[in-house]
Amino acid sequence: MPTDTASRTITVDAWHLLEGGLQTGQDGRYTLRRRGAASTEVSFELTVSHNLPLPGFVRRRVIGGLVSSTVTGLKAYLEDAA
Repeated sequence: MPTDTASRTITVDAWHLLEGGLQTGQDGRYTLRRRGAASTEVSFELTVSHNLPLPGFVRRRVIGGLVSSTVTGLKAYLEDAA
């Protein structure tokens, strides 16, 4: 995990999708910033390219579920590490 002590920023994880079916691309990154002794801000960046032959409202729910499960996974990882 790279650390920048001047801004107290730690990049936890970054990824790039190598191969997919309905998802044709995915790039993501979590960044944690210490905000005090017991406070941390988490930023989550995600870019998804897809080939979902679905109406827009269904596609948004599918992508929303992807984001939700990814954030839940990070939360569980960090709580286990604490």
